[in-house]
Amino acid sequence: MVICTKGGFLTPDGDMPSDASEYFNHEYVATQILREGDVAAGCHSMAPRFIADQIDRSRRNLGVETIDVYYLHNPETQLGEVPREMFNSRVREAFEFLESAVAAAKIHFYGMATWNAFARARMNRIFFRSPRWSRLRGTSREDRTTSGLCNCRATWHDRGADAAEPIPRRKPRADGRSREQTRHHAGGKRRDAARQIVPRLAPFVATALGLQNDAERALQFVRSTPGITTALVG
Repeated sequence: MVICTKGGFLTPDGDMPSDASEYFNHEYVATQILREGDVAAGCHSMAPRFIADQIDRSRRNLGVETIDVYYLHNPETQLGEVPREMFNSRVREAFEFLESAVAAAKIHFYGMATWNAFARARMNRIFFRSPRWSRLRGTSREDRTTSGLCNCRATWHDRGADAAEPIPRRKPRADGRSREQTRHHAGGKRRDAARQIVPRLAPFVATALGLQNDAERALQFVRSTPGITTALVG
């Protein structure tokens, strides 16, 4: 079992408090975890102090010393809210902090969780599809080591029977063979709660996959996708 969690959005540590403003002021503003300018779109932060706090809360809540994979959650939320260069800098600073969290044995690896930032058609102009993302993360183990981001090894995609992207693309190699154009240790993720996914499975999926029920079919749809190494259930 691989334990994964994520941070980035401002969420309560449990149920929503009766006075959300008072809660966030008490927990994050008064403690200087979040400072002026750290929050974008009124709901998202990649400030290292905030990510550090979120990692410690998750370790405590999960009852583990070290989280296997920690994801920066939907950083594209900040696109359009801050200038591009500031956005790039914030992602880089968050990654550099996550490297320090690996060194401190609070997490093993880290990566990026996103609904649609890596989708082939819809978001092809945003940061993650650009050369800047390739340079930042590194397209090979050697590049990641050189850039100091050698523990950035996972992407968490929205992938399921009702969300067909991103499907890995095959790209010819120099030797004429093909390879899966996916990130190292790419993960397939879809919420399989009955009220969200299972009732929406198209009849042809059941016909094609068989199996005992729609929950099994939803999982198998992700598991059988080429290039996906791990299906996460939440």
